[in-house]
Amino acid sequence: MHPNGLKVIRPGDDGYINNTIAPLLSIKGDFDIIVTFEQFDPKPAEGSSSAIYLQAVLNNVKANECLITRRQLRHRVIRQPIVQPSYVTREQAGARRARFKVVTTEATSGRLRLARRGETVYFLFAESDSPNFQLLATEAATKDNILSGNLRMLTQAQGEGLTKVVWKSITICADILEGVAFSEQEIVLAELDEQRHPDPMTGLPSVWRRNWSWKATLISQWP
Repeated sequence: MHPNGLKVIRPGDDGYINNTIAPLLSIKGDFDIIVTFEQFDPKPAEGSSSAIYLQAVLNNVKANECLITRRQLRHRVIRQPIVQPSYVTREQAGARRARFKVVTTEATSGRLRLARRGETVYFLFAESDSPNFQLLATEAATKDNILSGNLRMLTQAQGEGLTKVVWKSITICADILEGVAFSEQEIVLAELDEQRHPDPMTGLPSVWRRNWSWKATLISQWP
C-alpha cells in the first residue's frame, strides 16, 4: 500500500500482459500529458521484459501510437534498463511498424511526457525528482484527436516475471478536453482507499488504490 498513488503489481506469463488505466475523455488539438511514477520495480525472468508506458492513440486509419516507455529487458541483445520513445503505425495488412530510440537510465521514479504542437509530437522524460525534462525524440504526426479510452497508462509484463509500480498522478493540458472524466478543471477520484482488485489469472491482489488523483486543464487556462 502506498499513501499517495495507485500501486500496480503485474505478474507475467506467456506473451504480453497489461494492466491499463484509461481516462474517459477525448483530447483535441495541441496537448501536454505528464504522468508521474515511483517505485518502478521490474523483475523480468531471462528472455523477458518489464515495462510501464504512457500511450496515446490517434484517431486515424493507421491508428498512430505515441508511446514513451520505461523498460527493463533481459534479452540477448538488450539487457540494460532503458527509457524508449516510440511512434507506431499500422499498415493495411494490420502489421505494426515502429520507429524508436533507446536511452539508458537507472531511474525507478520520474515523469513520462508526451506533447503535441501542430503536427509534431515530443517525447520527454524526467528522472527521479528532476525539474528538467530530457527531450528524447520528436516525430512528424497528425492533428487527429485522441478518443476516449485511447490515452493509456500501462503496466506490462512480458514472459515470466513481475512488474511493480506506483502511479502517482496524471496531468493533461489540451486545446479541447471532452468526456465523462472531464466535468471541471480538476477532478479528484477519492473514496477508493484500500480497494483491492484480484488478478483473474493468479487470484492475487494486483491493484491497490489510495488517494489517486488526476487533473485536466485547458491550454487557454495554463498559468
